[in-house]
Amino acid sequence: MQISAVRRWAVVTATAAVAALSFATPAQARADVFHFDGQNNATRRCMDDSFAYGLRAFGCNGTDFQQFRFGDGTYYHELRNKVTGRCIDDSFAYGLRAFTCNSQSYQQWSVSNTTGGTTFRNRATGRCIDDSLAYGLRAFDCNGMNYQKWWGVHAN
Repeated sequence: MQISAVRRWAVVTATAAVAALSFATPAQARADVFHFDGQNNATRRCMDDSFAYGLRAFGCNGTDFQQFRFGDGTYYHELRNKVTGRCIDDSFAYGLRAFTCNSQSYQQWSVSNTTGGTTFRNRATGRCIDDSLAYGLRAFDCNGMNYQKWWGVHAN
């Protein structure tokens, strides 16, 4: 009788362990979380978000204001700033901005590795994140130019 009690305990313990693993949070279960702290291929500036200045392109300085996390989706991802916690948002009404994260399509981005860098395309507007010295950081029709290519995306 003792052997069956030990076996029963082993089966219950193993079942509980498997069940606990299946309830891992999405962040724990995902291995596709990346940080983006790269430069624009044309301007060599970085995306930067702070409460004082908002979302902008700024000279790369290695601070956390220039780090964005992505990886919260299968195909579309939010781009969340490490310091402010705000997400990059694009709409025809407000343009490109940092805004409270809300999981709406305005904050969902497809991330494509292309020749010469990574491109971020918005799900709602279809526009890409673009930086130029003439117009600054903005969302603009995707065109494959270096103004829309970024490098410095790495797994974390």
